[in-house]
Amino acid sequence: MSRLLIACLLVVFLIPGFIWYGQTGDLSVYFSESAPDGQFLYVLSKLVGMYALLLISWQIIITLLTRLGIMHFQWRGATHRLFGVFVVVLALTHLLLFFTAVSLRQDAPALGMFLPNFKDFYHTHLTFGLLGLWVLFAVLASGLDRYRKNTSHSRLLHKGYWVSIALVYFHALAVGTESQSKVGLIFYSALGILVLLLLVIWLISQGKTRLGYSI
Repeated sequence: MSRLLIACLLVVFLIPGFIWYGQTGDLSVYFSESAPDGQFLYVLSKLVGMYALLLISWQIIITLLTRLGIMHFQWRGATHRLFGVFVVVLALTHLLLFFTAVSLRQDAPALGMFLPNFKDFYHTHLTFGLLGLWVLFAVLASGLDRYRKNTSHSRLLHKGYWVSIALVYFHALAVGTESQSKVGLIFYSALGILVLLLLVIWLISQGKTRLGYSI
């Protein structure tokens, strides 16, 4: 991998941190007596969520780039699986940090956060994030199962990552304040557009391949 590519990847990786810090401001405020209970955990959950969204997108982008032969990474196998586990850990950490922050704020366990709730716009989009995490768990399980057995059922279930990323994007862009910032919207929209563009190119290439076989 060239130094230029590594530098570009490093810049992309740092962007969510800069967006988060720009929106969050002086972190010492969250450790003062005037800060509400759990406020630092709340803003920390946002940072973890932003990186979870970045890496969910990155997993798909790298996979499609390698399948299209545009770039060559040692991505399949153990690297792909470990990265997938890391993404799930980040997404789960995001939820647990948010759960802890809300529980501290209301001085009682916010157990309702683990159940779907469509009573209003905010809770509906929180539910999208929760469902996206559930689907991500299923994708992880199917990936591990595919590694052992590689059945058609596990391969089909593994494609649920498309459902997961759609739900997570709806969640993040609707209720994620950092993602809703001007820079955040541009950055994550560009990631989403890149994912869709690569998907369309890959589907077209698959169609041409099948047509070539039929001829």
